[in-house]
Amino acid sequence: MSTMPVTYDTTDPNRVVPLTGRAQQVWDALKAGAPVPASAPHRVRRVTAPRPRGVVRP
Repeated sequence: MSTMPVTYDTTDPNRVVPLTGRAQQVWDALKAGAPVPASAPHRVRRVTAPRPRGVVRP
């Protein structure tokens, strides 16, 4: 199993966006029925994101 390489969205820390080059490697491998290259997967580092505005906490 492999996951799509993503990173946190710079404008909305509650979303992730694909890492274009690495994501394309995953799609190309899947289309060709080939193994996903070792250079494609990427772990998302947890970053301290600003607290979203408008969220009600109990």
